Amino acid sequence: MSLKSPYPVNCPFCGQGFEAVLWDSVNTSVSPEALELLAEGEFNVLRCPACGEEFFVLKPVLFHFPRTQVMIYVVPDDEDHDRYYGHFGELDQSLGSFRELIAGYSYRVLSWTEFLEALPGLVFTEEHADEYGEMIERALSRWPETLVRDKGTNGADVIEGVRGIWLRVQDEHLGIDDELFVEDEELYWKTIGMPRSPNPSES
Repeated sequence: MSLKSPYPVNCPFCGQGFEAVLWDSVNTSVSPEALELLAEGEFNVLRCPACGEEFFVLKPVLFHFPRTQVMIYVVPDDEDHDRYYGHFGELDQSLGSFRELIAGYSYRVLSWTEFLEALPGLVFTEEHADEYGEMIERALSRWPETLVRDKGTNGADVIEGVRGIWLRVQDEHLGIDDELFVEDEELYWKTIGMPRSPNPSES
């Protein structure tokens, strides 16, 4: 679900205090208007009732991309990312027997700067989730041919505690020809155990 809550805020221009309703979490399927607000620079933007100036309220927001099974905490640049990874663990524990509902999800913590840079790609993959998933399955089925051997260890890597492999993914319809990190613990260990690809500089 998507959630909003009232917060006390102070205008950074004139200092006036007032209460405003701000986004706490966004399910992009339930609330696509939030993505439109982000694109227009209006997300969690307030107008001061005293001086009329507009300003963005920098606060943590949880974004849920259900079709691609991604949850992202977006936080101010100076926030401790580890703290929010801890929140994901608390969420997992709180679900109890419903924990299987988020099995297979990937969790990320990004600063607002990082999130806004990544947003076009996140929206694109969410809108083309089925085709994107098929593209990844094709690349996985062609392992180790599709391995990007010069990333990580022979193509195997651990990112934010997640074991996976780097693959070359291609789809003419989607216009994608890129290198992508894919979570897959079984192929991670198989890749680690492969003979190392020779370094061109050593040949």
